[in-house]
Amino acid sequence: MVEDSRKDFELLAAELRRSGFISKCLQVETEAEYVAQLKAKPDVILADYSLPAFDALGALQLMQEAGLDIPFIVLTGAVSEETVWNA
Repeated sequence: MVEDSRKDFELLAAELRRSGFISKCLQVETEAEYVAQLKAKPDVILADYSLPAFDALGALQLMQEAGLDIPFIVLTGAVSEETVWNA
C-alpha cells in the first residue's frame, strides 16, 4: 500500500483483514521503497492518490515500466473520481 499516513494504512489494512481479503499488507511511502517491493510482485497495489514526495500516478507508471500486470487501486479522499480517471 502506497500511503504516507500510518493511521490510514492501519485502518485500511485492518478492514481488509477483517473482510478476509489479505493476510499480509506492507506500507511504502517513497518511490525507492515502492520499487523494492515491486520486485516481490505483490498481488494487488493500493495507492493514495497524492503523497508529499510520491503519488499514485507515478507508482502506476513505475509498475507498467517494470512490465508488471498487477491490479492497481487508487485511493483518495482529496480529489474526485473524474480527476483520477482523466489523469
